[in-house]
Amino acid sequence: MSEKICTLVEYENLPPEEQADCSSNGSGAEYSGYLKVKFPGSDAVYYSDAMEPEDACFHRDLSWVSGVIEQAYEEGLKHEATP
Repeated sequence: MSEKICTLVEYENLPPEEQADCSSNGSGAEYSGYLKVKFPGSDAVYYSDAMEPEDACFHRDLSWVSGVIEQAYEEGLKHEATP
């Protein structure tokens, strides 16, 4: 399978419609991290950590990240097994 499922994307590389929907979180959406999840045959979905890199610390709730990556992994296994 050549198509990537999960990709880290910088703000500047988000599609214009995604940039328009980003929350500034008081300091600017351009400082947040973005995860692009693209399953074969479907539109890409973008997730944001909604924080500046220096705010990434242990008290932030990033529990949603593992679920997104696990779902992408499972999808990748399904598509890899399909001839």
